[in-house]
Amino acid sequence: MIIPSSVSPALKAGLQFLGMWPNRHSIVHWLGFMLSMLVSLYFQFLYIFDHLKLSELSNLVDCLIVTLDYSLTMLKMTSLWVHRRVFYKILIDMDNDWRECINADHHLCMMTIKANISHLVSNALLSLNAIVAILYLLGDYVIRSVFFTLSYNDTFRQFPIKIQFPFETQESPIFEILVVTLILHVIMHSCAIAILNGLILTLSIHNQTGIFILVRTICAYFVVMIEAFVICFAGEYLSLKSKLIGNAIYETMWYDMPLGQNKIIIFIIMRSQKQLTITAGKMMDMSFETFTSVISKVFLGHLII
Repeated sequence: MIIPSSVSPALKAGLQFLGMWPNRHSIVHWLGFMLSMLVSLYFQFLYIFDHLKLSELSNLVDCLIVTLDYSLTMLKMTSLWVHRRVFYKILIDMDNDWRECINADHHLCMMTIKANISHLVSNALLSLNAIVAILYLLGDYVIRSVFFTLSYNDTFRQFPIKIQFPFETQESPIFEILVVTLILHVIMHSCAIAILNGLILTLSIHNQTGIFILVRTICAYFVVMIEAFVICFAGEYLSLKSKLIGNAIYETMWYDMPLGQNKIIIFIIMRSQKQLTITAGKMMDMSFETFTSVISKVFLGHLII
């Protein structure tokens, strides 16, 4: 009889590719993946150090999202490799649990339900991460094709991510080869993130204590998002009321009022030109636009690169 498993076939294949599944070639796969990550991180840091200017803050923010996520993935892979013996023991214990519950219909039913949920979550994460990674990579090219079609003098070709190489890359076919390599590597990294997250969810679903930890973490994230939403809502409310007050005063017959009141009204009109806002360190206004922008970047940072 074939013993079922909480680890889905796709997740098992991904762990084998990353070198985290117990077999004789795991060290080769792990070293190959980590070496490719190190090389990519090195060229990304070259771009960061070369563009470390206040005038290029937007480019740096976009680049740092990818670079920090690459670094976080390397830390996760290193930590998992250091504690691989614990991970292997967990896999053995999970396999023993399946063997013990074969003869108990009630326990087998519960284990099967949990296994189906973990398989569904793992496959969904892999599919979602791959799709979002492709959309992220194609986003810059779509924006450039829509907004810069009239820039005939702009012959500089960009890579899918912010990266800098110490050699000439604009010549063909070097540029095309590098673009294809970067796209494949980014998709591979995105799938690696999905594999690690799927592994965490699988272990959490299999363990009853892990489910409570997972729910507690999700609740903490939800509370932080609610707090950010409340602050952005207050900032949007202040900005809107400030604008409405300015428009209402400007539409009054202020020019027919006595001189003393006229000066006060003019002062209020001039002050209302600068709307009341709640800022984050005087770098950005806290509004609904800022909230949606931050949430989208956080979502991309966790799901794709």
